Amino acid sequence: SGVTISNISLHTEDVMRQKDVKIGDSVLIERAGDVIPNIVKSIPEKRKGHERIFYMPDKCPSCNTQVERDGAYYYCPNLSCPAQVKGRIEHLASRKAFDIRGLGEKIVIQLMHEGLLKDPADIFYLKKEDIVNLDRFADKSTENLINEINNNKRVNFDRFLNALSIRHVGERMSQVLAKNFNNLDNLIKATEDELIEIDTVGAEISKSVVNFFSIESNINTINKMLNSGVEIIYSSRIKGDKLIGRTFVLTGTLQSYTRDEAKEMIESLGGKVTSSVSKSTTYVIAGENPGSKFDKATSLGIEILDENAFRNLISS
Repeated sequence: SGVTISNISLHTEDVMRQKDVKIGDSVLIERAGDVIPNIVKSIPEKRKGHERIFYMPDKCPSCNTQVERDGAYYYCPNLSCPAQVKGRIEHLASRKAFDIRGLGEKIVIQLMHEGLLKDPADIFYLKKEDIVNLDRFADKSTENLINEINNNKRVNFDRFLNALSIRHVGERMSQVLAKNFNNLDNLIKATEDELIEIDTVGAEISKSVVNFFSIESNINTINKMLNSGVEIIYSSRIKGDKLIGRTFVLTGTLQSYTRDEAKEMIESLGGKVTSSVSKSTTYVIAGENPGSKFDKATSLGIEILDENAFRNLISS
């Protein structure tokens, strides 16, 4: 279609095995849906004998730690791995986290080499006199960077969570967690069972979040950030705490509110809304034509509220 293809992703080592693709191969390429370049197969008859199989490294090329596998993907489990520290620092400074302009990859590498950045929290302790005499820096550029860091110490809760580089927790999941927890302390104390009750949070994510906050060095980094003057801005939707500790499930058609309106009212008063009924559910709010959630709540002896009872509860 008149397009020159220069790069194609093979995604995983398993895909290369399945398609019998070797280094040095000739391959058949098509544009899937007339758009995405896709390797269909290798062409064995064109091989000249020098092609070789690709293998993932057994050791991390940055810190030499034994590589581990998670499904189709390989990763270094060493949280102190220099490449991971570099990546976490860059991520913390990125636009969807603290948005610190001027702290790109080359500067991060330079500051790590100078021993000024050993973990992400060190960003907030940089001083003008530490960096003004380094290569790539002058008086004005140094001042701009320090001002950029100091001016971005106040950050929304979801952006703060995104900045932490929690495995399996990206921008969207950070928003979900921030919406369901009133503050960082409550999230740190959350159990896997509590997390998995949240809609869109699965077992893998809940385990990853609990594991992250169970590691002392991660908590130390968070405290170091907060002690530097970093301030977390919590949602202004929280209007009270009368429903803190209570979990709600909605079922059926509500007449006075939409589902989203009812959910927002509950969350604004500190409550939680989940998609499924369990022993930890406090109330089920039932509208017209309730479904199986109503039956399960009845069997578990969970209190069921109609719209009037719900209205009285939130206005009392």
